Amino acid sequence: MIQIENAGFQTSSKTLLHPLTARFERGRFYGLIGHNGSGKSTLLKLLAREHTPSQGIISLDKARIDTLSNRQYARKLAYLPQYTPVIPDMTALELVELGRYSWNSIWRNGNPDNDAAIKRAIALTDTEAFMSSPLDVLSGGERQRVWIAMLLAQNTPYILLDEPLAALDLKHQLEVMQLLHRLANEENQCVIAVIHDINLATRYCDQLLALRAGRLIYAEPPGALLDTEKLRHIYDVDLQLVAHPAHPGVQLAFN
Repeated sequence: MIQIENAGFQTSSKTLLHPLTARFERGRFYGLIGHNGSGKSTLLKLLAREHTPSQGIISLDKARIDTLSNRQYARKLAYLPQYTPVIPDMTALELVELGRYSWNSIWRNGNPDNDAAIKRAIALTDTEAFMSSPLDVLSGGERQRVWIAMLLAQNTPYILLDEPLAALDLKHQLEVMQLLHRLANEENQCVIAVIHDINLATRYCDQLLALRAGRLIYAEPPGALLDTEKLRHIYDVDLQLVAHPAHPGVQLAFN
């Protein structure tokens, strides 16, 4: 379990994330929602140790994250940032293989789990056709799926993704959300993702955390947030709720 206790983050001139308390458990898919600048990415960066909390404590399986070595942490938690680099002269397969670095004392040292983890990651993301291609010739959506494959090859119990649907077409957005839901609910991983599409978030996530102006304002099951007043509070826009034509009991939000 990831436990956040009164942790926040501020610079010399601005508070980007006000102190909050929350916990994230394995076997659940958490969606972080809210308008741009609400603190979603800052929260992920605190969990990923890209930022150090200005106050409070963050623990991972009862150990403070600042006490874990880089290798220990990389075996527990995988993080896909919002912006990923295009690495010259690297193939898609080589990138996916990098996901195994924390499990090897020397690169490709014969760890018997390497090949199985890599094959599983490629299969889950349907990226086999790209593996021999250089990253810089792939489309943005294709590269995004390869980066997700690298993340899955790391084979950690906790997965963080900042806007994983960016650059993906509708088909692959659905496939990625289905995959993340499966990883949480069938593979007992904890998945935390920043998601801008409220309809995809409410359909596939087990819990939604809504942030506004750096504050956590809601932490509820998706059905509880499908409320016009709450959605107005989160997004500063009036949204209408309609019944999903193919899924009784499911609502969709439109402006």
